[in-house]
Amino acid sequence: AAASTDAAPPIKTVEPDWEFNMGSSLRAFWPEAELVSANIRKPSSSSSSSSSSNSYPKFIVEYTGPTKRYKEVGQGMAMSFISTEGFLLNPDTYVIGENVEQENVEQQLVTRYRHVRSYERRKDGNILSRQRIAAFANPDTDKALYSEANGRPIAIY
Repeated sequence: AAASTDAAPPIKTVEPDWEFNMGSSLRAFWPEAELVSANIRKPSSSSSSSSSSNSYPKFIVEYTGPTKRYKEVGQGMAMSFISTEGFLLNPDTYVIGENVEQENVEQQLVTRYRHVRSYERRKDGNILSRQRIAAFANPDTDKALYSEANGRPIAIY
């Protein structure tokens, strides 16, 4: 039997729309939060710096959400991508992983996350996306929890 010629070409690369995805990512683990703005600062391609941290985007995110004292308060965070990698799992599925450090100034909190997203092209032409986020203890701010976790995530969203 001859192979079908109307099959879609394989997925070669995927670049996440971080600004668009930020609101759903925030609500995934904090449903009461509302994204106000997410501004991405992409690295300049002309940079001659050898530092790998300069090759990843950084975010400044503003959001509102409840705290222990207030029903709704504006807050901000800076997110830095530490590393990112992606690979083609099969001709119709692409997986991307990102290591992120998040600093929340108002809460004086620095956290580390691993985002894993998959994008699967379905037979009907739609793309199914799945996302998981793992939170890790920060050895600089919580040595006891970091030691107890022994490299394992402390939460999965």
